[in-house]
Amino acid sequence: TEPRFCYDTNAFYIDASVFFMVGEHVKYLAGFFNSKAGEFVFKRFYAGGGLGKSGYQYKKIYVVQVPIPPVSTDPIAVQRIEELVDKITEQKKQGADTSLLEEEIDQLIYKLYGFNDEEIACIEKYFDKQNVKRYDNKKEAQ
Repeated sequence: TEPRFCYDTNAFYIDASVFFMVGEHVKYLAGFFNSKAGEFVFKRFYAGGGLGKSGYQYKKIYVVQVPIPPVSTDPIAVQRIEELVDKITEQKKQGADTSLLEEEIDQLIYKLYGFNDEEIACIEKYFDKQNVKRYDNKKEAQ
């Protein structure tokens, strides 16, 4: 399954099966972990074991090991990701298709990692092979 990271401004109550992060640049983290690169890096190198055929454990012990590009790598790109997270959140509330915005985040994350065309193609091929619709825009706002 794909990750489900969201940015909450409504103070939703969560139960024991949900984890949350606090601090600076939480919108950036939501954008990062929902991106293709974020998911690929986690699943290929840092996942703590599968759950069934396609599930993964997004537990703190594993998530904190993921090498997330620091904000200082490109503060302008990080700011843009955070803006896109806001736009996606608002547009999902309206039931709008946000796939182009999400794809822009993917491209920004590739840039932050410094991936070349071959590395990006490898990640894109991974998702094509999974035959999973990456962005399900018919779901509730996240």
